[in-house]
Amino acid sequence: MISPQVSFSEMGVDPCYTCGLCSASCPIKRLVDPEFDPRKFVRSVVLGKGEGLLGSSKIWLCLLCGTCTYNCPRGVKPSDLMVLLRDKAIRNGKHRVDLVKKTAYSLIEKRGNLEQAMGLFSRFQSPFLLGILKGLPLIPQGGKAFLDLIKPISVPLRKFLPERLPAKGKPVYKVAYFLGCANDVVYGEIGKATVKVLALNGCEVFIPKETVCCGMPYLGYTDLERAKKLAKRNIEVLEKLGVDFVITDCATCGAFLRRYEELLSDDPAYSLRASRLSKMVYDVSYFLMEVLKLREKPKGNLDLQVTYHDPCHLKKEQRVKDEPRELLKSIKGVQFMEMPESDLCCGGAGTYAIFHLEESMKVLDRKMECLKSTGARVLVSGCPGCIIQFKFGVKREGLEVLVKHPVELLYEVYGLS
Repeated sequence: MISPQVSFSEMGVDPCYTCGLCSASCPIKRLVDPEFDPRKFVRSVVLGKGEGLLGSSKIWLCLLCGTCTYNCPRGVKPSDLMVLLRDKAIRNGKHRVDLVKKTAYSLIEKRGNLEQAMGLFSRFQSPFLLGILKGLPLIPQGGKAFLDLIKPISVPLRKFLPERLPAKGKPVYKVAYFLGCANDVVYGEIGKATVKVLALNGCEVFIPKETVCCGMPYLGYTDLERAKKLAKRNIEVLEKLGVDFVITDCATCGAFLRRYEELLSDDPAYSLRASRLSKMVYDVSYFLMEVLKLREKPKGNLDLQVTYHDPCHLKKEQRVKDEPRELLKSIKGVQFMEMPESDLCCGGAGTYAIFHLEESMKVLDRKMECLKSTGARVLVSGCPGCIIQFKFGVKREGLEVLVKHPVELLYEVYGLS
C-alpha cells in the first residue's frame, strides 16, 4: 500500500527469498553504483533493521522505475519500499528536502501556477537570458543542462483545446482525455495529436480543463498527502463527465491514475470512486489497438526507420508492451527495428535527471548505445519524460534522430491538422 502510515512490518516483504532478480535487473546497480542493492534493502527491513537505512543517501538514488517489482517472482515491491524509506527519512529528520525541490513541486500542484511559470520561462529563451539562468547557483546542474531543451508553447494546450471534440461519424465511445502537465505546457503537439486521432477513430472526446497533476511527482519525494489531494480533485472532475474511458498519452500519468484505487483505499469517501476510475484508465496506444482495433486504418505512407523505447510506467506498471509496436507496424512504410534493452529505464524518471544528473547520464549512456545500434532515424516512446531525456541524449550525441510519441506518427500519416 502507498501510504505514509504504513509500517515496515506491513510492507509485505516477508515473501522475499533473496533470489536476487531485483538486484540483477536494477539499472542503478548495473550502471551507476554496484553497492546499490534492492535485495539488501528488502532483507534489512525483513530483519528489523529498516530504521538504519533512513540516513543513507542511497535510498535517494532509486529511479522508482519499478524494474525490481516487475521482476520479483514473489510479488515483493522494493520500489514501494523505497518510497516508504524516503517518507520515514523526511519525517524522522534524516533528510531535508531542499528549497528548489519544494518550489518546483509547489508549482506542479496548481496548473495555473505551472502555466504562468512556464510562460515566464518562455521569455528567457534568448542565449543571453538563458545564460543568466544557468549562472544562478540555486538551479541544480541537471536543471541547467536541460534548459536549452525546454521550449514552452506560447498558449498552454489546456486553453487551446475545446472542451469537447466530436467523433467522426457515429461515436462508439465517450472518452475523457487526461491532459498531463508536460503536454499542457511543453509538448502540446502530442496532446493535439491524441485527441484528433481518437476522434477520427470514433470517439467523442471530452477535455476537462479542471483536472490537475496526476500526483505522481509527489510519490518520489514523499508528499503523499498532497498526492491524495490531487487524486481526489481529478476523481471529482472526471466522474462528472459520464464517460466510458479515461485516456492518457503519458505513461506516468496513466500508471498513477491506475493506482488511485490503492492510494485512496483507506478513505471511505473516495475508495470506491477511486477504484471505479482506476479501472477506466487506458493508455492511448493500448486503447487504439485493443479496444478500438484502430477503426481508421492508416492509408498514407511514412518512409521511416523506427525504433521503440518501453517507458517503465507503461510496460512495468501498466503491462503495455505489444500494442505500441503493433501501432507503429500498422503504418505503411515504417521499417520497425527492435531496440536492444528496450525496457531499460532511460534515466529520466521525472525530475531525477534534474536532481541526480551524473547518475541519470550513466543510465542514458547505455540507452544511447542501444539506440545507435539500431540505425533508426526515429525513436518513439509513450512518455513525455522519456521523450525529453532522449532529446537531450540525441542532442548531446549529435545524432540526426527524431524523438516522437506513437500518436504523432498516426497523426502525420492520417494527414490531420
